Amino acid sequence: MVQESVKPPSLRGFLQDARKSVENWPGKGPYPSQEDFARRVGLTLSYYGKLETGERADPTRSVLEGIATELNLDAVRRGHLFRLSGLDPVGDLPSAGALRQALDPLTMDIIDRLDADRYVAIFDTQCNLLRCNDMYRQAFPGMEVGQNSILWHFEPSPARKVLVEWEREAEFNVYWFRYLLCPYRDTPWASEMLQRLSRNPWFRRYWAHEARVVSGRSVENSAIHLRDLHTQLLSTLRVSQVRLGNAFGDVIVFVGAREEYSGPELPHE
Repeated sequence: MVQESVKPPSLRGFLQDARKSVENWPGKGPYPSQEDFARRVGLTLSYYGKLETGERADPTRSVLEGIATELNLDAVRRGHLFRLSGLDPVGDLPSAGALRQALDPLTMDIIDRLDADRYVAIFDTQCNLLRCNDMYRQAFPGMEVGQNSILWHFEPSPARKVLVEWEREAEFNVYWFRYLLCPYRDTPWASEMLQRLSRNPWFRRYWAHEARVVSGRSVENSAIHLRDLHTQLLSTLRVSQVRLGNAFGDVIVFVGAREEYSGPELPHE
């Protein structure tokens, strides 16, 4: 049986999932019905219902502002909602090769400055690795220049052995990938990626939560707990991610500082 491919991010999917994820709903059900929610936003049931079915995909900015406020969306999810609606402009799909060549002076300068004691990698907004130093390459075996970090998590790779909390990292990366994919969701690249990733049941599980997006690592999830495959020693990387851009497009700079292991206690083997 051929596995059905997961769907690209959509306004209808976001609204359905966000409404059903409303917390502390005082009504009869666990979350507001379409009618309940439409009334609270000041819309007719017919109008709002068509937004959730995709029959209508052109809400005004004021309508979306009301929906975002009623859903209590944070800045990241609010921005994601507006991009899904098409009201906020997005750029073209950048070429990883063009980015890699154009950003060489910048990326090499960053790597040279931090090479001695930091794990440094630079990705494009499609999660393709453009450059990295030796420390990063050794910590994340299988991640080579040109490799996609999302595919590294969900297709055969050492990821499950290297990442002590693989499930946590996989979930975070799905929500981040959804955020990054949004501007390019109608491209052949997005279709191909989702078709490949849909083969993995863990990806399908996390992707089903359409209103869950993150724009990068916060302080709360800045720690990545690693296992060295050669020594089996455990360590923790405290990671920051910075998004930089130029005329060719944006890149994401990953910088990790090694700390004493602070992850979950593991059973002795």
